[in-house]
Amino acid sequence: MPCCKTQPSDSVCRPQTAGIASDYTLKGLIDNYRANYPAPFKGIDDLSSILDYVCGLHNDKLELKPKFRRCSHQSCISNDVIIEMTTVLANIESIQFQDFEELRQYVSNKRVTGFGDLCVYDFCVRYAWSRNLRPRKYVYIHAGAMKGAKALYKAGYLNVKPSGPALAIETFPQDVQNLEAMDIENLLCIYHKQLKKLQPIK
Repeated sequence: MPCCKTQPSDSVCRPQTAGIASDYTLKGLIDNYRANYPAPFKGIDDLSSILDYVCGLHNDKLELKPKFRRCSHQSCISNDVIIEMTTVLANIESIQFQDFEELRQYVSNKRVTGFGDLCVYDFCVRYAWSRNLRPRKYVYIHAGAMKGAKALYKAGYLNVKPSGPALAIETFPQDVQNLEAMDIENLLCIYHKQLKKLQPIK
């Protein structure tokens, strides 16, 4: 989850809401997502430092400290990992990236033990948000989003079996492609249980 969301579901996404979707068609779930998550990345504009991008929440003091405010689904990341990643990425703003993929590859190459693929994606989404580097070619799938993608595949909406870390936008049905790549990842993650209830395409 790219998230500055502060509440997890399945350790990654927002919690399911009551009556989240009675229409278990793909279009119904997309419409429900648009209605219930009009600003799913609220709070991301508050992030301003490399430390913030690593943690997912704003830390008032820029100096490294023993305890950090962090996105709840990243609560298991140790302080040592946060400090180390903040240090190795300290000079990232001096680099001009051509697109999200180049940024993600750079951060992935810099990652330390304890900072996994989802952490890399989260950092990159936060860092890229205001820099015109948002994902456009691929939807990155981890954890809950992977479950959602597998559900789409099982129901016949994907003709490529999902495997990490990403699926090309063109892989998805047109209704899904009408969403931004970040929103598709969010939809797959939040609604993975509902996507499992889709009627298979005959």
